[in-house]
Amino acid sequence: MRVHDAAGHILSTETVCCSGELTGSRFAFPVGQPTRAGTISMQQLQHKVPHKAIVEFRRGTEAFKKQQVAAAVDHLKAALAIDPEFVDAHNDLGVAYLALRDFEQGAVHFKQAIALAPTYEPAIDNLCILLLQLKRFGGTRKWQQAGF
Repeated sequence: MRVHDAAGHILSTETVCCSGELTGSRFAFPVGQPTRAGTISMQQLQHKVPHKAIVEFRRGTEAFKKQQVAAAVDHLKAALAIDPEFVDAHNDLGVAYLALRDFEQGAVHFKQAIALAPTYEPAIDNLCILLLQLKRFGGTRKWQQAGF
């Protein structure tokens, strides 16, 4: 297995032996961390994101860094229009919606990322932050009834 950064540089090379079912397996990346969580789900390993979606995602990330949140939302939505299963784009769109204080849309995208990759820690953490901001820590039934 070779791990590359966004520029294509090899960060790590390892021999991985796989036998049986790999569902729920996680691989740790000690250097360069290709995802924010430092781990990558099987869904992410098996899912090839189209180049055009990656381009839009990167534009969204750059816009967000420049505090151009509306532009970030537009680019991330474009990435998801190309690839609705792009986990990182769902998470980052959720973060952009949080910045806009649109908690409902943020929750939608964090939950979508989690549905696609149940072990994706950034979306889990971000959904928890959203629920804390809404002071929804009194139990799951209450926030599930509210649609979260």
